Amino acid sequence: MDDRDIGKGAGPLRLGRVDYLNCLPVYDALERGEIPLAAELVYGTPAELNRLFRRGEVDIAPISSFAYAEFTLQAGGAESDRPYVLPDLSISCDGPVGSILLFSKRSLADLDAAAVSLTTSSASSVALLKILMAEKGVRPRYETAAPDLGRMLGSAEAALLIGDEALKGLERVGESSGISVYDLGQEWKTLTGERMVFAVWAVRPESVRERPGDVAAVLRSLQASRDIGLTRRDTLADRSAGAEGYPPGFIRRYFRLLRYDLDPSARRGFELFAGMAGAHGLLGGSCGGPRPGDAGGEGCSGNGRGNGPALLRIWDAEVGDACGTR
Repeated sequence: MDDRDIGKGAGPLRLGRVDYLNCLPVYDALERGEIPLAAELVYGTPAELNRLFRRGEVDIAPISSFAYAEFTLQAGGAESDRPYVLPDLSISCDGPVGSILLFSKRSLADLDAAAVSLTTSSASSVALLKILMAEKGVRPRYETAAPDLGRMLGSAEAALLIGDEALKGLERVGESSGISVYDLGQEWKTLTGERMVFAVWAVRPESVRERPGDVAAVLRSLQASRDIGLTRRDTLADRSAGAEGYPPGFIRRYFRLLRYDLDPSARRGFELFAGMAGAHGLLGGSCGGPRPGDAGGEGCSGNGRGNGPALLRIWDAEVGDACGTR
């Protein structure tokens, strides 16, 4: 334990782990014991980890970008209540993502007033689809359902799936099925020209205040495990494909689409996503941030004008505080 943490906290920190293949390159070396981890792993879907983080039942977790924006805006002007983000970690893409997919019986333009079934597993992906459809001037009738492609398309014209369910759906849907598949990562890139950040590793503010040394240790472990995972991406992909019954090369192609850093281009994409979510009323009307093509890339300030500070509160482990994104 770091000297800064003496007498603070009890037991290991609780670290969330999304139980999907897309987190495997980040967590594999940790789960195999190759990199020490001074934390307890807590598994769940993105939606489950969002809830656990909100309730303070995990200290650090990869939570959806939409959920992070919600948490931050709900903190209002209380800087001490805003969650932090670990530096240089995200689940993102720069074009197609491969696992955030809309399966549709119609073209996107023909979904106006049609039923579209939304997965209950993700907040960011649902918000992203609503942004994309609104930007096209299309207003479907949204409904939610458990992530089962057959049942979803049984009652709707299109279905949104994420993660492993999306990968399995993509494998099942053939060219002769009459179902079109839209990759929301690519749709976002076409609309905005920016990267899409689906999740960031968020940290509860009280965990940073009370146990900064422990948080720094978890950050180092995550980054080291991620770096190892990226060097053996194909090995991890082949192992996963065999275990899950995917065709050879299927998961290799998927893993190569994913990004796990949080560089300035990813931060800019995050702020644009949050701003557009606010502009379309998905964040309770509390944020009217930037639009595609806006200069400056200012963040979603919570004042309805989008001209305030960036939302991402990135933790600087060297100084134990947040650093800005600009």
